Amino acid sequence: MNKKPEPYQLEPWREELLARAFERLPHDYDSLSPALSALRKAFHLNLAEVLQPAINAHVAAMSDSNWRSYDQRAAFVDSATHRLGLAVSDPNTGRAAILATQVYQGSKRMGAHFTYYIRAGRDGYNLSSSSSELAPIKLQPASAEFDSWAEEFRSKPSRHR
Repeated sequence: MNKKPEPYQLEPWREELLARAFERLPHDYDSLSPALSALRKAFHLNLAEVLQPAINAHVAAMSDSNWRSYDQRAAFVDSATHRLGLAVSDPNTGRAAILATQVYQGSKRMGAHFTYYIRAGRDGYNLSSSSSELAPIKLQPASAEFDSWAEEFRSKPSRHR
C-alpha cells in the first residue's frame, strides 16, 4: 500500500485522443480561455469520477486501530486530492472541503473524529461536519479559489489538525 508506484507512460492512443480535444479551438485569448476552462473542468470531473472508487477502497484498507490512523487516512485523502486538482465534497453542503481530523481526550481514552472544513466564516473556514466514521468520499474539481484558500488553511498552526 505504501510502495511507490511505477511511472506510467501514457499510451500513444491516449496522447492522440487528448490532443484531439484541443483541435480546432479558437485562437484569440478571449475565446480560447473559456474553452480551455471548460476542457479543464471536464477533465477534472472525469478524474474525480475515476479516482473516487480507488480512494474509497484505499482508505477502507488502511488501518483504523487508533486515533493516529484517522489522521493518516485524512492526510492521505488530502494529499491525493490536492496533487490532482481535486477536493472532497462536504457531506452536508456539497461544497469543496478539506478532510482533516480532530483528536479529543475523553474521560477514559483518546479518540478522533473526521472533520470537513469549508471556506466560510470570520476565520476563513468553518467546521462543516464531523463524524467518528468516514463516510464514502465524494470528489469534485477544486477551483483556483479553493486551492488558494486550502494552501492558506494548511499553512496555519494545527488548530484544525
